[in-house]
Amino acid sequence: MTTKESPSYILHIGFGKTGTTSIQAFLAKNRDALNTHGILYPDIIFKGQKAGVENHNILGRALSGKLSWFNMTAKDHFDCYEKQFHANPELKTILLSAEALAGGIQSWDFENEDDYWHAMHDRMQVLTEPLKDKPVKIIIYLRRQDLWAESVINQHIKNEGLSNYKKIREAHEYIDLLHPRLCYDKILDLWARYFGKDNITAIPFEEDKLFKGDVVADFMHYIGIDDLSGFLPLKTKDRQNRRLLRDVFEFKRTLNTKQKSKAEEEFITDVLQSISDDMRSIGHIDYPLLTHEQRQNILTKYAQNNRIVAREYCGIEDGDLFSDTVNTGGQDYPGLSEDIEQDIHRQYLKKRRSISGIRKRYGYILRRYLRQNMQWLYAILKTIKRKVRP
Repeated sequence: MTTKESPSYILHIGFGKTGTTSIQAFLAKNRDALNTHGILYPDIIFKGQKAGVENHNILGRALSGKLSWFNMTAKDHFDCYEKQFHANPELKTILLSAEALAGGIQSWDFENEDDYWHAMHDRMQVLTEPLKDKPVKIIIYLRRQDLWAESVINQHIKNEGLSNYKKIREAHEYIDLLHPRLCYDKILDLWARYFGKDNITAIPFEEDKLFKGDVVADFMHYIGIDDLSGFLPLKTKDRQNRRLLRDVFEFKRTLNTKQKSKAEEEFITDVLQSISDDMRSIGHIDYPLLTHEQRQNILTKYAQNNRIVAREYCGIEDGDLFSDTVNTGGQDYPGLSEDIEQDIHRQYLKKRRSISGIRKRYGYILRRYLRQNMQWLYAILKTIKRKVRP
């Protein structure tokens, strides 16, 4: 049995775009309920004030020396987690969830693939140091590569102005640059090297392979909790990390050519997501980002890698990691028409100039200022907001 002095760890390392937003929102909303099961889902505490973080991605970035809130190093994060752990004698396990653990660095930031993997090994060495001699279990969800790449491209363009993303224009460029992230066997082998293959649980992100067909229920099942009657359910908005309709996506691409402040980018992204949701609700036609040929090429390229993952990490003897069939129907994207572009622009200006739009815009400016200059106050206000509007 694990002693109190040595917590066991569960690391949910991603991938992004596999329901991580839902899982993290659920865990953060149910910290108290998790405690009754001996599990700590730690917050960040600075000068006695909880920051109210829903995930541990700032730890993932800190592994590469990218310090954000309170300039905390990876060691500082683990010290903070274990201080919370020792404050409650009933706790046995520390649970961390961060897609930035499996990710955290962008493959397109490196001259070649070898440099990328070298950087990943450096990150793993930083991560394993505070976990030395402690039981660690790894949970990772894997999405079919074409679907994952498509989702990442959409998110990249949607949030391009909020991150130091490399400017990439065409889908085939993304696919080439994402290659190391699509080699699931190499990624799992890396984690197995540091934590052991038997300590890795890899789950295909497909509805028929999830416990009760739900990613939150599935994740809770893997950490040993099937009865969720004592847990607060998620609201619909908590489960959403929505993508933009193709037409709105292309409109956002045109806006990305102009330099803007981070607060302005957050506001624009919010407005365009609202427009996209409105258009989707009235049945506006959507189109995939990848052509059928691009999709088929991806699946063919990584088929052998996936068979290795299925057999060695998922216990799927027939080697079929993913069972979803590829949709061969549908039209190719005809491009953003002038009429639709003008309609999106009209909606954009209307929302931007409305009372609620103006209020929301200045709200983003204030939040950005507080996050950068008065983090302790931002944390306090965020905690108050959560209590008032749970």
